[in-house]
Amino acid sequence: MSSEHSIVPISESERARRLKAIDQARAANRRQGYVHDQALEDAKARYAKGEITLDELREQTLARFRPV
Repeated sequence: MSSEHSIVPISESERARRLKAIDQARAANRRQGYVHDQALEDAKARYAKGEITLDELREQTLARFRPV
Protein backbone atom coordinates (compact mmCIF):
# COMPACT_ATOMS: atom_id res chain seq x y z
CA MET A 1 0.00 0.00 0.00
CA SER A 2 1.61 3.22 -1.12
CA SER A 3 1.18 6.43 0.80
CA GLU A 4 2.13 8.37 -2.31
CA HIS A 5 -0.87 9.06 -4.50
CA SER A 6 -2.11 12.03 -6.35
CA ILE A 7 -5.49 13.54 -5.56
CA VAL A 8 -7.54 13.79 -8.72
CA PRO A 9 -10.36 16.32 -8.55
CA ILE A 10 -13.77 14.76 -9.14
CA SER A 11 -17.08 16.36 -9.99
CA GLU A 12 -19.95 16.61 -7.54
CA SER A 13 -21.91 14.12 -9.65
CA GLU A 14 -19.01 11.63 -9.48
CA ARG A 15 -18.75 12.17 -5.72
CA ALA A 16 -22.50 11.54 -5.38
CA ARG A 17 -22.23 8.40 -7.53
CA ARG A 18 -19.41 7.09 -5.34
CA LEU A 19 -21.29 7.84 -2.12
CA LYS A 20 -24.37 6.02 -3.44
CA ALA A 21 -22.27 2.99 -4.40
CA ILE A 22 -20.61 2.98 -0.96
CA ASP A 23 -23.98 3.22 0.80
CA GLN A 24 -25.41 0.37 -1.28
CA ALA A 25 -22.37 -1.82 -0.61
CA ARG A 26 -22.50 -1.01 3.12
CA ALA A 27 -26.20 -1.99 3.24
CA ALA A 28 -25.50 -5.28 1.46
CA ASN A 29 -22.59 -6.00 3.81
CA ARG A 30 -24.69 -5.28 6.91
CA ARG A 31 -27.34 -7.71 5.71
CA GLN A 32 -24.55 -10.31 5.65
CA GLY A 33 -23.29 -9.53 9.16
CA TYR A 34 -20.76 -6.76 8.49
CA VAL A 35 -19.15 -5.38 11.62
CA HIS A 36 -18.19 -1.67 11.53
CA ASP A 37 -14.49 -1.10 10.78
CA GLN A 38 -13.49 2.56 11.11
CA ALA A 39 -10.33 2.13 8.99
CA LEU A 40 -12.41 0.84 6.09
CA GLU A 41 -15.07 3.52 6.55
CA ASP A 42 -12.29 6.15 6.47
CA ALA A 43 -10.85 4.62 3.29
CA LYS A 44 -14.29 4.68 1.64
CA ALA A 45 -14.71 8.33 2.59
CA ARG A 46 -11.30 9.16 1.05
CA TYR A 47 -12.36 7.35 -2.14
CA ALA A 48 -15.65 9.24 -2.26
CA LYS A 49 -13.74 12.53 -2.00
CA GLY A 50 -11.35 11.52 -4.78
CA GLU A 51 -8.36 11.32 -2.44
CA ILE A 52 -7.58 7.71 -3.37
CA THR A 53 -8.37 5.61 -6.43
CA LEU A 54 -10.63 2.57 -6.56
CA ASP A 55 -7.52 0.39 -6.80
CA GLU A 56 -6.13 1.98 -3.64
CA LEU A 57 -9.44 1.47 -1.85
CA ARG A 58 -9.47 -2.17 -2.95
CA GLU A 59 -5.89 -2.67 -1.74
CA GLN A 60 -6.62 -1.07 1.65
CA THR A 61 -9.74 -3.21 2.04
CA LEU A 62 -7.93 -6.45 1.17
CA ALA A 63 -5.03 -5.52 3.47
CA ARG A 64 -7.42 -5.40 6.44
CA PHE A 65 -8.25 -9.09 5.92
CA ARG A 66 -4.83 -10.49 5.08
CA PRO A 67 -3.29 -12.73 7.72
CA VAL A 68 -0.37 -11.11 9.47
